[in-house]
Amino acid sequence: MNNEQDNYSIVEDIYSTMGGKEFIVISGSKNFVATEDSITFSIIPNKMGVTHVTIVYNRSTDEYSMDFLRYSIKRTYTENKMTITDKYKILKSITGLNNKNLKNTFYKEIGIEMI
Repeated sequence: MNNEQDNYSIVEDIYSTMGGKEFIVISGSKNFVATEDSITFSIIPNKMGVTHVTIVYNRSTDEYSMDFLRYSIKRTYTENKMTITDKYKILKSITGLNNKNLKNTFYKEIGIEMI
């Protein structure tokens, strides 16, 4: 397996561990962006105020970390100019997760009760 296939496999593993299409429907996840060892996506409004989540796989420890972020955009207008300022704020970061508690941790933190 080459490195590109291995990277795709990690992202696919994260996606399937989270629940695949069911996860997208329940969480309202969209705008997925993947790197070699992580996936970031936006989610529906929730009680914690999280707008985006990043899940990173650490190969050396075989564990995941999960960051809950709030993304905001501020537009400032002056006479002939509009300035856009955007920023991410990490609301909570959790490390040391394994693939068995990844999904439950996500739902617990954003306040979605799973049956």
